[in-house]
Amino acid sequence: MYNDKLRKYGFLILGNILSAYSVISILRPNGLMTGGLTGLSRVLERVIKDGFVLNELAEQYLFSIIYYLLAIVVLISSYLFLSKEDAFKILFLSLTYPLLL
Repeated sequence: MYNDKLRKYGFLILGNILSAYSVISILRPNGLMTGGLTGLSRVLERVIKDGFVLNELAEQYLFSIIYYLLAIVVLISSYLFLSKEDAFKILFLSLTYPLLL
């Protein structure tokens, strides 16, 4: 049972690393957007930066703030409509993915 959980979370981490690498190395340099929370966060980041004057610190962390706010909505929804295990996996992924970006 312990090895099974370790293997599952190992694959989750590997998937996060591969996804973050593709965003940083391929998509961002070419001005492309991803789907899901990351893409939506990037679009909202660009809209907010174009529409408002932000200080340097806010500009630097705006993507992470937007991403975490959207992730909280998804986390609450998954807890209500799916299982606690799925909600915990989403929480794990939501906390580790922005750190890799």
